[in-house]
Amino acid sequence: MNATVIIPTYRRFEPLLDTISDLLKQRESDFEIIVIDQNNEWPEDFRYAKSCLQRLPNIRWLENFPPGVVHARNHAASLAKGDILIFVDDDVRIESETFIAVHLALYQNHDIEAVTGAELYLNTKELVEFRAIPEISEELTLDDSWEKRLPLEQVLTFPRNLLHPVMVCSFCTCNASVRRTAFNDAHGFDEAFIGNSYGDDYDFAIRLWRAGNRIIYSPEPWLIHLQVPSGGLRMKDIKNRSSEFEKAASSALFFIRHATSPWFWHVLYNHVLRKTVLRKDNIIRPWRQPAAWHGLARAFIYAFSHYRVPVSRQDAVGADEK
Repeated sequence: MNATVIIPTYRRFEPLLDTISDLLKQRESDFEIIVIDQNNEWPEDFRYAKSCLQRLPNIRWLENFPPGVVHARNHAASLAKGDILIFVDDDVRIESETFIAVHLALYQNHDIEAVTGAELYLNTKELVEFRAIPEISEELTLDDSWEKRLPLEQVLTFPRNLLHPVMVCSFCTCNASVRRTAFNDAHGFDEAFIGNSYGDDYDFAIRLWRAGNRIIYSPEPWLIHLQVPSGGLRMKDIKNRSSEFEKAASSALFFIRHATSPWFWHVLYNHVLRKTVLRKDNIIRPWRQPAAWHGLARAFIYAFSHYRVPVSRQDAVGADEK
């Protein structure tokens, strides 16, 4: 069994290089890295390091224009050679040299189709506790308390920093893996999630869960999410130019597709309105409200037209083009 690590990147040059450096220190040898580079140009200071990485035999460096993280991940997955697809963000640090080995070891249990790993932050007490975790446990004893909850509640509230493994409906592309066969059977991530693409991994988790696939959370493959304020999908980064429609479309789609009682109002307020018309920069600049509401209205029209999950990734692309 081998792995493909998939990293989409946009305007995070130094953090990406650090992430790749950590991956190249892994003890596991049977893996490849696919970088989906969505940058038109790299700063001079980092071009030499990039060119050195591009020459390594276990790194494939793809270009994806215009930027679109959901399509980027799907494209990389379609080219992956690994049995297990591991998704990580481009601003993470991986201290453990057995990170990939742990992800792979969990799939020795043939009932497991996807794994969500732990996501930690600098200068937190949880980080100290995770650094003391044994590298690879010999036994996997799963807590099923979360599995008894509604899938929507699980994807929205699961903390991803527990110290014990859990059966759960959760998948976060900052640190998660899935069997390539299960990914293909689920038709990958839905490319109707566009723009800032909120909810595409949550939607993927719910579809996996409803298809009867077993998803687990394990604390062993843990990493540190730096949450770099620039690049990526950060709405606060003024250089990430996107319209109010692009900021709202995916949130509206997730709401229309998945928000049911008793979580209807929670999703509407926290995952739609607070990301659009009630976003801080729109509140303190009230003259932006008309554009924000117009973008939100367009987003809901878009969401209703893309309500059904696409049959395939190709259908998703075709629907966006119509």
